[in-house]
Amino acid sequence: MQSYLLGVGLEAGVNLALLLPFFVLAFLTTRKSGSTIRLVLLFAVFLAMDIAFIFSPGLVKFIPSWGGWNWQGKVLEVAWPLLLCLCAPGFFSARRVGLLLPEDRRRWRDLPVVCVIYAFIAIPAMLLLGAHFGVLSNAPTFVYEATMPGLGEEFVYRGVLLMLLNEAFGRPWKFAGIQFGWGFIIITAMFGFLHGVDAQSFDHIHFHWTAMIGPALDGLALAWLRERSGSVWPSVLFHNFVNTLSQFFN
Repeated sequence: MQSYLLGVGLEAGVNLALLLPFFVLAFLTTRKSGSTIRLVLLFAVFLAMDIAFIFSPGLVKFIPSWGGWNWQGKVLEVAWPLLLCLCAPGFFSARRVGLLLPEDRRRWRDLPVVCVIYAFIAIPAMLLLGAHFGVLSNAPTFVYEATMPGLGEEFVYRGVLLMLLNEAFGRPWKFAGIQFGWGFIIITAMFGFLHGVDAQSFDHIHFHWTAMIGPALDGLALAWLRERSGSVWPSVLFHNFVNTLSQFFN
């Protein structure tokens, strides 16, 4: 229990510390309401709670790790935003969190365009960096990558957490067909940090800065799709497309 709580606390604390400069800038440059601080604190609590669910197999395991993947953590990550919307449908309505399909069906047109652009950029980039085309993944890996990361992370990051930050700091800017604010920037930076921070204990805290670049760039497209469509579902599909595509290179 102690090592589990320490791991969760360190992972959440280090990532929040990395985000602190972005929050300071957001507080300094936006008009704040009386609820801004409460919403930011709720953001921190939910991020820590999400990490606790992801790390839950280290405390108690009740879903088998088929193929060595953390199915339990991802199932819980999918479940808690849904439960939140059911228990608090006023503020955390499914529509505000983005769990409903896009109201305007034309917004689905952006998804294949983004996928094609990504493929034309990412595939040559991976080959130039030394990757080779080949399928080494097994069935559990393909199933996991094609489903769980997009569902869990989009429900939480571009769903609940982005909504909280948009409520806290607003969306005062327009660019590339979307209305966005500091929430867009913070969530994108956080997505990069979470993929590059390794904090298991006080003497094992590592920052893999190069590992943050790809996820942060992907996060830009994911957040753009979320703001463009008003729904997390285009982001879910794009996220899983990116993860599945990566299985064809090694």
